[in-house]
Parts: sequence; structure tokens; C-alpha cells
Amino acid sequence: LLDSAIDNLSIKMLFLDNCFNQESANGCRALASLLTCGRPFKTLNFSRNGLSGIDDVAAALATNPKLKKLWIHDNRLNDRDAELIAQ
Repeated sequence: LLDSAIDNLSIKMLFLDNCFNQESANGCRALASLLTCGRPFKTLNFSRNGLSGIDDVAAALATNPKLKKLWIHDNRLNDRDAELIAQ
């Protein structure tokens, strides 16, 4: 699914809400892959996926300046995750 979303250049918004069965590692890897693939996504929704410990995701955010909206509510993020995202 992710490869198809990356390859299809017409996709600008991707909603993967509650798609990773609360498996934080898989969700974080998928989100980091989408952020670093070089595609100009405008909106990514990764809400309700059990994300936590998002070091790779936070670093990947800096590589995607075209991203306007990242929905990551209702995950397992903590204060450290928030600090990483804010940098």
C-alpha cells in the first residue's frame, strides 16, 4: 500500500487512520518512509495508530517542507515526542 501511495504522484493527501493495529514500530516506520520518500504530500493522517517513540519521524519531518498537515492525534506520544516534533 505504501509503495503504491509513493509511486502514484497524483496522491497529495493520505489518510492511514487506525491502520497499524496499535503497532507503534510499524506505524513509525511507515510514516518516516512517507516523509522521506521525496514526495510532496500536503496532508498525512496517522491518527489512532499507537505511535510512540517517534525519533525517526521527528527527524524525517525536517526533510518534507511541503507537508502542510500532519494528523497524529490519539497516539501514545509523550512530552519527549512533542519536543522532538517541535524542533
